[in-house]
Amino acid sequence: MALLSMLLFILGAGGLLLGGGWTLFSGGPTLANLKPALAGLVMVVIAWLLPVGGGLNMADAPAPPPPPPPQPPLHQEGAVPINHHEPQRKQLSSGMSISVRLRSACSTDATGTPTCWGEPAPLTGQAIKRVAFGRDHGCALLTTGEAECWGSAEESRGDTRNQPFVDISSTLENSCGLTAQGALRCWGEKTVLPPPNHRFRSLTGGAQHTCGLTDRGEVLCWGCENPKDCAAPQGPFTQVSAGHNHTCALQTNGAAQCWGSNDSGQSTPPNIAFQQLSSGWSHTCGIDIRGQLHCWGCDTKLSKLFPDSPNHCSPPDGQFSAVAAGDLWNSCALHTNGKAICWGGLRREKEPQ
Repeated sequence: MALLSMLLFILGAGGLLLGGGWTLFSGGPTLANLKPALAGLVMVVIAWLLPVGGGLNMADAPAPPPPPPPQPPLHQEGAVPINHHEPQRKQLSSGMSISVRLRSACSTDATGTPTCWGEPAPLTGQAIKRVAFGRDHGCALLTTGEAECWGSAEESRGDTRNQPFVDISSTLENSCGLTAQGALRCWGEKTVLPPPNHRFRSLTGGAQHTCGLTDRGEVLCWGCENPKDCAAPQGPFTQVSAGHNHTCALQTNGAAQCWGSNDSGQSTPPNIAFQQLSSGWSHTCGIDIRGQLHCWGCDTKLSKLFPDSPNHCSPPDGQFSAVAAGDLWNSCALHTNGKAICWGGLRREKEPQ
């Protein structure tokens, strides 16, 4: 029986009992002692006539309408705003990566097959997880865990040649590999070691500095020319990317947080949710949770000096799975179909067709 029916039935029964008892103890029925009984009788009849499931049964109340979808910020048409409660983040395609620095770029598909352009890296054709470029050197992390290096990095590797790694990064002068135990092995010129007693789960290299994401979601950076550029904010974070003199990291809700140099706005990200970030020379690019590209850090001085240069903060439209913001204001990204496309930059190398 519904809540209202039950309530009326109980009150009516109480009225009948009250009127009957009053009549019994007062010596006979009167108008005064019959009023509670009559009122109770009316309530019982109404309760009996009410349909089961009617009245105030909140279980039968219609569900509230779903909240309207969040609207994108006015300054970012089509962008996805940050949901601070339950971010819906799309997973990246496994095995697909892209790297670019100076005049070199390489991408890998889902099978680990590399494609390089610009000044091609001397790879042996084995399956690759990702490539890290320095100034005169580079390293490729094979799917077997081995690091295949060339240039000055290979000359100074020492006893790390047979060390298996799960991640790898390069600055302009050195490289570092991450072991399965979370330890770092670094080699090259001007190598600066990270703070001790930390376990890392990913690495990223900028121009001079390297950053690592710890197993607790904290970011630690070292090797900055200006120590303030290495002062990472408190996490937790899910990804970090080091640029020339700035660094950006991805918070657990998809928000981008950047620190270090901000002379071109490269450390001022838009207020939208991202699934991947990449920090470059003086700009940063990210892929939002819809797979769309966004870049920030437009240098107005560059636009005045090179008015015919493509705008490095105007990425192409489409759905993308990986992005790399490179040096010299250029950037490259991978479409979800695996095709690479590049834009911006003073010395743009044509991407493969």
